[in-house]
Amino acid sequence: MKNSSLVSVIIPVYNVEPYLRRCLNSVVGQTYRDLEIILVDDGSPDQCPEICDEYAEKDSRIKVIHKKNGGQSEARNVAIDVCRGEYIAFIDSDDFVSTWYIENLYTAIKKHSVKFAICETICFSDYSEIGRHESLYSSKLLSKRSAIKSYCSLFPRKSVPFLAPFCKLYHRSLFQELRFPVGCIYEDSLLNYKLIDLVDEIAYVNKPLYYYYMRENSTMGQKERHDYKIVLRPYQEAIAYFESLQKSDFAAFFFPPLLMREIYRYWIAKELNNDQLLSDEIFNLYCKDFALFKKTKGNFFLKIIFGILLKMPGLYSVYRRLTPGLVGGR
Repeated sequence: MKNSSLVSVIIPVYNVEPYLRRCLNSVVGQTYRDLEIILVDDGSPDQCPEICDEYAEKDSRIKVIHKKNGGQSEARNVAIDVCRGEYIAFIDSDDFVSTWYIENLYTAIKKHSVKFAICETICFSDYSEIGRHESLYSSKLLSKRSAIKSYCSLFPRKSVPFLAPFCKLYHRSLFQELRFPVGCIYEDSLLNYKLIDLVDEIAYVNKPLYYYYMRENSTMGQKERHDYKIVLRPYQEAIAYFESLQKSDFAAFFFPPLLMREIYRYWIAKELNNDQLLSDEIFNLYCKDFALFKKTKGNFFLKIIFGILLKMPGLYSVYRRLTPGLVGGR
């Protein structure tokens, strides 16, 4: 591609030996060639450090950082501090991407003169087949408001691409003051709404070019086992963040996913774990947050739905039986 900019692809690596070559092969084979590929070996106990060094010897674009284990956020931050690219992309080392992944996102950014591009994802497991998308696709503009609404969607298919740092290409200026929070779960969800808030518009490629591998022992695969407070934190902090900036209309978008996760955790505590004390604690929090949600503007239909659940929370069990795969862990 003529007059292209350097793109830094940052890949934290930890205990992913069976999947790492698949990931790296998809990155080094990109149609967009002007890449700086930074592999951060986060103290991986398997053969990943050797695999990283092996690929670095074969491809001069690859740089390897070996460090003590500090978690995925710290690994990303270390790479952000040393990367040279005008643009930054993050890829998880057990995932892989379309051959046209970077070129699609970069082309979308240049076409629309924005600092942020996003594409769709496909989640897959060892038991699912993947439909590949290997071409240059058209893109469209999304306003900040539309992006935040998608971030807060109650449907995983719409929200996941906006929550996580993968499936995106960022201009490095967006990280001038921001870094991933270290030492917490769902650290990406605690950052990405702030990155969206830094721009007015986002370029959107409506094709799944990022392939997210659903491992049973991954963070997403274990979300039901985490303390409910950890799961709710990104939405609670987002509400506080936008309220502090006097952007109440944006803060209001975060109440429905917060309430949905609260009623979901209430259901797990009461119906699945038979923990009356915990279910009461979570339901009291639901009541408190619903009272705040009622004071926001708009969302009349959702206010009715969550109001009904407030009066008859047992209806959520019926909802789960009717749509078990529609809402995921929500």
